[in-house]
Amino acid sequence: MAKRKLAARLNLLSVRDVLNARDGELTDGGGLLLRCTDERAAWVYRYTAPSGKRREMGLGACERHNAQAAGESLTHARGLAAQAREMLNSIPPIDPIDERDRAKAAAKEAESRAKVEKQCAAATLARVARAYHEKFIAPRKSSKLAADWLHSCWALWVIA
Repeated sequence: MAKRKLAARLNLLSVRDVLNARDGELTDGGGLLLRCTDERAAWVYRYTAPSGKRREMGLGACERHNAQAAGESLTHARGLAAQAREMLNSIPPIDPIDERDRAKAAAKEAESRAKVEKQCAAATLARVARAYHEKFIAPRKSSKLAADWLHSCWALWVIA
């Protein structure tokens, strides 16, 4: 029964309302707000976290250049708000802001891991050359010739 009442109060804003919004807040229902200040506007989702604390989650800037951009922005914000509502209604309830922060941290960790792997892959040729030098060149050649061999290898790799 409560979901039916909530559904009746969703999608209150039209594209024209978004385009003509003045300073203040306009509600689209279900916790989705359009917050306007001067020429700027942003979408905000206001909700009560599973811990009982009232929270606001920014959903991004509202594009109001023309009717098409405003409509796309409104549709995108409604989709993000629906995802947040699903998280809050899941069992156990998930705080959307905490989940977003976890996802960002995981993405950052994956990016740093990929960067380290890329650096390791780039340094593999140098490690192989150093190991070959230590095993075969250095014991058989004089120190000067061994250093020259290593230097010539580095010069070739830098050019290539």
